[in-house]
Amino acid sequence: MDLELNANRAALAAGVLAAAAYFVFSRRTAEADSIDEWIKKTYPDLTNKEYESIRAWFDVQAQIRAAIALEESLHLPELAITAAELDDVAADLAVEAILDPTPENQQAALDAEEEAAAALQLWVDGLSQALAGYEASAGVVEDKLHPVEDNYNAAFAIWSEKRDYIDWREASTDAQAFVFSETNYKADMWGVPWGNFARCTELGIRNDSIESLKVLKGVKLVLYSHVDFQGKSVEFDGEKGNIFIPDLGLEEWNWFRNEMSSLKCIPSMAVYRADMVAAQANMNTHFTAMATIQAELNNLKFKILESANYLALLNYFNTRSNGLLSRIDAIIARLNSQYGV
Repeated sequence: MDLELNANRAALAAGVLAAAAYFVFSRRTAEADSIDEWIKKTYPDLTNKEYESIRAWFDVQAQIRAAIALEESLHLPELAITAAELDDVAADLAVEAILDPTPENQQAALDAEEEAAAALQLWVDGLSQALAGYEASAGVVEDKLHPVEDNYNAAFAIWSEKRDYIDWREASTDAQAFVFSETNYKADMWGVPWGNFARCTELGIRNDSIESLKVLKGVKLVLYSHVDFQGKSVEFDGEKGNIFIPDLGLEEWNWFRNEMSSLKCIPSMAVYRADMVAAQANMNTHFTAMATIQAELNNLKFKILESANYLALLNYFNTRSNGLLSRIDAIIARLNSQYGV
């Protein structure tokens, strides 16, 4: 049941993290007044760390929406179009002022130049503000990422420890069970490693001489009354814990005292594997949260880079100081092509 619960928990958490923000919030408003209440009500079995990872994702989504909303509220596309249109008007009036340099034409060209420059400056200011908003949001996202990374690293360490233990046990040449020549674990003792032993004498165990035994957790020991795994048999499965049998001569053990001639010692790691799978489910929850936040952080950094590149181009080509010079160069090129001057 615990294994199934952990697997379901990971699947649910991954589902929350993979969903779009609109999908999530459109379903919580009718049932809860806050994100916290909605998460706890929808996924009541989350651990504190799993809740922390999912809550961080919601916070990141809020930051992203705020940054995008800021950019939309600044109307940057509209400002860019306006600046470009006014720039074209200014360029045309500048050409007219050169071809017909009356005071009126020259003043109209100057006015248009100032209006275009003002529109361009509005766009530059908006880009700067959007860039600052994205930078601030990216900083918040990075702060949210650190505890989620810590949660994942801790969960990964637990999973690795359980996995390494199983690997070590299954590769071990040490004794995994012990058999004794008398009841109550007395007299001669033999250790039994992993393996199938068609004759107990392979381990130095005297034939038909075992009266008690101990089996370690994670081990299945099968005893046979004849060699080559023949005759009657009895199985001791340490799936859930150590097994101590003080007397094999009892009815419940098939009167197996002094009956064993062959045996098998095989891994029964179901309990350890269940722990490992549960640990992996927990690890996957934190990994999904971490990967999602990292992806959002990359998206924000791309937005920052995009905005910064726009500003760099503007500063290089379209500042007030060299904007007029570049336009004059364009006007001269047009005059050369149209009038041969």
